Amino acid sequence: MALWTPANTTTRLWLDGSDANTLYDATSGGSLVSAGGSIARWEDKSGNAEHATQSTSGARPTRQTNVQNGLAVVRFDGSDDLLSRTTNNVWRNISWGAIYSVRKIDAVTNLPWIIGIGTNAAATTVRALMDLNRGSTTKSGAGGRRLDTDTFASVQGATNYSTTVFQIQGAVFDYSNTTLQVRVNGSTDGQSTTFQTAGSVADTSSAGFNVGANPGTAFFDGDIGELIVSTAKSDHERFEGYLAWKWGLQGSLPAGHPYKNAAPAFASDEAGMFGGISGGMTGGFAT
Repeated sequence: MALWTPANTTTRLWLDGSDANTLYDATSGGSLVSAGGSIARWEDKSGNAEHATQSTSGARPTRQTNVQNGLAVVRFDGSDDLLSRTTNNVWRNISWGAIYSVRKIDAVTNLPWIIGIGTNAAATTVRALMDLNRGSTTKSGAGGRRLDTDTFASVQGATNYSTTVFQIQGAVFDYSNTTLQVRVNGSTDGQSTTFQTAGSVADTSSAGFNVGANPGTAFFDGDIGELIVSTAKSDHERFEGYLAWKWGLQGSLPAGHPYKNAAPAFASDEAGMFGGISGGMTGGFAT
């Protein structure tokens, strides 16, 4: 059996801090970032070329190696670090979407975004966001709207998180059923019938996104190991299993999770359909 990774399904955005070949010291590319170096460009592995960049040298996060399960992460300083993209197709024309991350927060600030996706990457028109401290200093959260004219809606998790601890945080946006869900370590942590209108996100929406900050107001203080946006509903729990086993967080999955005891995998003939997977769970991840 071959191990499953996001390369074997459809992703809208895939930022992998453990992959040194996706981190560059210039917005246009330049050289790969060495350990401790500043990141000007975090390349998207989805194949959609939705690369996140930062042109201001003093506002760039850094690459930190051998942090979690032997893997490297992207570290944000909580002061001004931010990676963004002004135009993108990440959140266009969907009725269901999910955001997954592996993150650790070192200090709590006012609603720091892990990622925010909006028509102009601003809080006033945010279409979907996943953050921390929504309604509480110690809880995960998510929010957004289906249409720009809709009222912003949000939900917070029920469980207090611990600082300096890596967790899998997820947000599931089911616009067709008007529900928004926060997930932590593979469990539903908060859900609400939230969105004002039902249907699909307009095809003209989502023209920008930010990673690591609510622009100009709140900055994420901590590490992001991986960040994935997907509309593949059938692979929802596979993403959580993949992240858990890759980042050494499988012990945090609930007993009933389908990937609590083993990483997601599929038959070798299926792997061939996707061109195979390079490397194994223990040796196939770059640091």
